Amino acid sequence: MFISGEYKKAFYLAVLLHILLIALLILPSLQASKGGQPVAHISPKAIKIVKTKTVSSKDVLAEVKAIKDRDLAIKVAKERAIALANKKRAEAKAKAIALKKAAIKSERLKELAKQLKDIQLKQQQDRKKQQELLAKKLQKQKQEQVELQERQEQNIQQKAQNQLVVDQYKSKIAGTIGQYWLVSRDMDPSLQCKFVIRLAPGGVVLDVTLQQGSGNDAFDRSAKTAVYKASPLPVPQDSALFDQFREFSLIVSPKNVVLRSAAI
Repeated sequence: MFISGEYKKAFYLAVLLHILLIALLILPSLQASKGGQPVAHISPKAIKIVKTKTVSSKDVLAEVKAIKDRDLAIKVAKERAIALANKKRAEAKAKAIALKKAAIKSERLKELAKQLKDIQLKQQQDRKKQQELLAKKLQKQKQEQVELQERQEQNIQQKAQNQLVVDQYKSKIAGTIGQYWLVSRDMDPSLQCKFVIRLAPGGVVLDVTLQQGSGNDAFDRSAKTAVYKASPLPVPQDSALFDQFREFSLIVSPKNVVLRSAAI
């Protein structure tokens, strides 16, 4: 059986006392049998002292066991205390980790909530912007339609005005040509011929082409001669209006010595 160093001293002391007691009991007998000196008398007091000091091995082992039990109990208590402390530290650590995770999760949730709010705000802003752009686009389209309609009406009015001016100048041209056209009284008033006339700026006659004859060559020649003699013909100063007189058609009739015009 193993005995720790702390209890060796007590154990060896007990063994030494047993040896000493045995020696005191055996030594006188040995001396008497050998005829030696008489054994000294041991007083009862000395024997009592030896008996008092004598410790049995059973007592020593019991004491050793008691000490070991106490040490074991102390060791177990220490281990339990250490285990409890470790458990508390582990629980505290786990709690701290849980709190940290909860804090991180809370921050993450806050961040996600903020991101979601930002996304929703941006979507609202985008929708509002799109609605504003759509409203502006519709307003622009409406304005363009109004302007287009106005331009169309203006063009119609301008064309009507231009046509009125063109008709006025054609009437002037007819009057001018009539001044140079001599028609006999016996001329059939139902006769008419159609010419294509090309003018230069300022009304100068460049060319006169018979497009549709009357059936009377003399009538057609006299009308053509009158057109050349009337050059330069009265034309508008506006270049846009004059373009309609660069090349135009005339119907010549002797009804009242007036030339009626028609588009080519």
